[in-house]
Amino acid sequence: MSTLGQKPATQHVSTEKQSITGNGGTSYTLQQSVSQASDIEVFVNNTRQEPTVAYTANNTTLTMTGAVNASDNFYVIFQGKAIQTAGLPVDAAITASTVTTSQTITSTGNITTSGTVNTPSINGGQIGGRRNIIINGAMQVAQRGTSETGKGADAGYFTVDRMYYFENGTTDVRFTQSQSTDVPTGEGFAKSLKFDCTTADASLASDNQLTLKYRIEGQDIQQLKWGTSSAEKITLSFYIKSTKTGTFIVELSRESRKISQAYTVSSSDTWEKKTLTFDGDTGGSVVTNDSSNRLEINYYMGVGTNYSSGTLDTAWTGGTNANRAVGQVNAFDNTSNNILFTGIQLEVGEQATPFEHRSFGEELRLCQRYYYRRTYPSAYLNYAIAYGTTDIQGKAFHPVQMRASPTLSFDGVLKASQGNAEINSSSGFSFTSDSTNDSLGFYTSGGAFTGLTQYRGYMISQDNNDYMEVKSEL
Repeated sequence: MSTLGQKPATQHVSTEKQSITGNGGTSYTLQQSVSQASDIEVFVNNTRQEPTVAYTANNTTLTMTGAVNASDNFYVIFQGKAIQTAGLPVDAAITASTVTTSQTITSTGNITTSGTVNTPSINGGQIGGRRNIIINGAMQVAQRGTSETGKGADAGYFTVDRMYYFENGTTDVRFTQSQSTDVPTGEGFAKSLKFDCTTADASLASDNQLTLKYRIEGQDIQQLKWGTSSAEKITLSFYIKSTKTGTFIVELSRESRKISQAYTVSSSDTWEKKTLTFDGDTGGSVVTNDSSNRLEINYYMGVGTNYSSGTLDTAWTGGTNANRAVGQVNAFDNTSNNILFTGIQLEVGEQATPFEHRSFGEELRLCQRYYYRRTYPSAYLNYAIAYGTTDIQGKAFHPVQMRASPTLSFDGVLKASQGNAEINSSSGFSFTSDSTNDSLGFYTSGGAFTGLTQYRGYMISQDNNDYMEVKSEL
């Protein structure tokens, strides 16, 4: 049987009797050493004597209170004694083939096994399957491009997929946003999202808000059970590197409900991992099971007093603006500043597990639900038909089913190809899209081409660096 702590005794000294002949005195020698009077039982004329009252015992010396004569029936019984005694459990390694217990085992050290660990859950949540709710948290996919300069005057998705920059109010801040190779050492990351300040604003206006946002569909967070009494806690972990140190704020926002937490960037220009656990929201409405934006993670990088003049809301509330980002530093107050993020993970429960790395191909497919871009020399459409001599219509299927019916846009000119013959459109053509979440379709208008043959099929493509993009972002 495996045990924790010291093993119980496996060998004992049996109960033993020593007959003693009285010498008319009080001091006698025992044949075994004892530590106290209760280790033996003393009988005089078959009457048990009271320990410490009628006698004392130490080592091999027995001292009687009264004299014992030779005519007295005098003997001692030694109590049974373990050769190895059992003690309290101690901190030590457990080496066993099987440990069975219904008790909780708590360890402040490492638990190492070369065998199989069988358990239905970790932290009350799932073990296998997908744990990270965030798509592209390792910043691998950047379909729009790897760098955009002069950003800050507008909001949008600029480089890394699913990472949305939001700006509110009037500010002079400008930055270059890029997919960077600056990553935490030894953590398995290859890319990060970087904001490099190129125009600083050291005194943000009261209505300013400079925020990195991540938006989540309602149908992807049903497991949180928010809006019910069974609402689950969630844990957000991420890596940040910022030249600006101090207090930063992360906010969760859903419908009109909000909760914020502060974290500290301690060392300038150094990768640090942050872990924040948020209570589940038992208030408000149940999260709608649909493809709309039902949860937003807001990484604040700078705010005005409209968002920081109150008391930080660290519990779910109706969301007073003044309480949303109290204490937030201005990460864009100097052109030497930059801030980088990677390894964003959101999971159910109170424990941050190691980052769930997914393949580039899987992340790309997940991102294409919201946006994809096709550039030359990829063929854009499976087929296109000239419905006159100057305009054309075509249809194709998306690489994955999109979140909702997307918008379609072209950059540059179109080429209608048949064999080796190409007919170019004008650069200023107009088109109408009739795309759905399963397929895309368009037709040009206003004489985009010249020389088409009506009802003839053509392949549609574009020149180098031209592209078609399809958007269905949250």
